[in-house]
Amino acid sequence: SNEPSSSGGNIMREEEIIQIGYLSRSSSASSMEAERFISETVDYLYLKGELIYHKETDTIFMAGAPHVTKPQEMYLRDMSLADLPVHSNARELLFSSMHQSATINIARQLEDTMEHLDTARDAMNKEKARVEELLHGILPPAIADQLAKGIRPEAERYRSVTILFSDIVGFTKLSSSVKPQAVMNMLNTLFSKFDELCDKHQVFKVETIGDAYMVVCGLPTPNERHPVHMARFAIDMAAAARSVKSPVDGSPLQIRVGMHSGSVMAGVVGVRAPRYCLFGDAVNTASRMESNSVAGCIQMSASMMSELHALGGGFSIKKRGDLEVKGKGR
Repeated sequence: SNEPSSSGGNIMREEEIIQIGYLSRSSSASSMEAERFISETVDYLYLKGELIYHKETDTIFMAGAPHVTKPQEMYLRDMSLADLPVHSNARELLFSSMHQSATINIARQLEDTMEHLDTARDAMNKEKARVEELLHGILPPAIADQLAKGIRPEAERYRSVTILFSDIVGFTKLSSSVKPQAVMNMLNTLFSKFDELCDKHQVFKVETIGDAYMVVCGLPTPNERHPVHMARFAIDMAAAARSVKSPVDGSPLQIRVGMHSGSVMAGVVGVRAPRYCLFGDAVNTASRMESNSVAGCIQMSASMMSELHALGGGFSIKKRGDLEVKGKGR
């Protein structure tokens, strides 16, 4: 039952959203249908307030304010903030709704940003790991670690290291007799075997030029037994070469190998494509040992042979006698 108010009227205490003219709809309409009707009639203005019954005039009137929750709704209805009564809580509800909506949007944007940052960080870590792996492939690990930290390694002189050069016997004729891809497949197979031997014997691959393969032992981390490690590497690489077949006739590959022990200077050259380069007469001597070697054999200088004898290792060495070496004499 309705309770009379102090003003002589009866107040209906139900609070609801009412469309002007909506009372003409059937009272039997379900709440679901009402919500659907309201959602589909966006051009109407909705009021929120109380229905008040005035007994003396037998009139029902509404005391309320426009119901808007977003600035967009005010814009669609050509309303301004001044259209919302100061004495009502409509403005507070609008500001509260705007603040809540803004907070939710900021939270969503922050969540999306964090997801993008996580994705970018993962991609950066993968790229960093790939770059470090590439650096370790072309530079000694100690040098690569310094470059990864932004430290530019200084060039150093190493008193005693062993350098090895090798090349494929008859490579020029071989490469002109078959398709380029066949040559590349052969080199990839051969050099992959050599790379595995580098890890096994603690030697560092300096570079490859065509069919030439250059390695060094004893730097940047000093190793007193570098001649022994290099001699064992040379024996294994000659055997590995014989396991690779020539693309011309299927015969085992033969390589020439030359080695020399001496002092060198070494350092990183280049910025965009850094290389670890060796300088000194020992490099030239090792190259000459290779170019004057015999197919399928391993040739070393007298200085390296002396160091091997001093270190032992059980190697069988045969003297070739005096040779005329370009730039070195006999």
